[in-house]
Amino acid sequence: MVLTQQLALVGFGVEIQATQVPLERVYRALDLEARQRQPLAVDHGGTRHRAAYRLCLAAPECLAIVVSQDGGVQFVHEQAGQVIVWDQLTY
Repeated sequence: MVLTQQLALVGFGVEIQATQVPLERVYRALDLEARQRQPLAVDHGGTRHRAAYRLCLAAPECLAIVVSQDGGVQFVHEQAGQVIVWDQLTY
């Protein structure tokens, strides 16, 4: 689902093709502030993950929450031109 800040539904069941800038690398945050990061392949995860990566790169003010079919949850955000992924926060 794609929602506005007012939680209005913009899209459902679509793949986001949102960036003019090539997405070359994604980083997994190893701490809450993402000071420590582990590089990931861009094709890490499925369609939902890749769409969230592209959206956050194209619209840095976004926070994407990706809920995987296997039950995992990831938070995705852009910081200083890098797409950062936090696995289910348990800090």
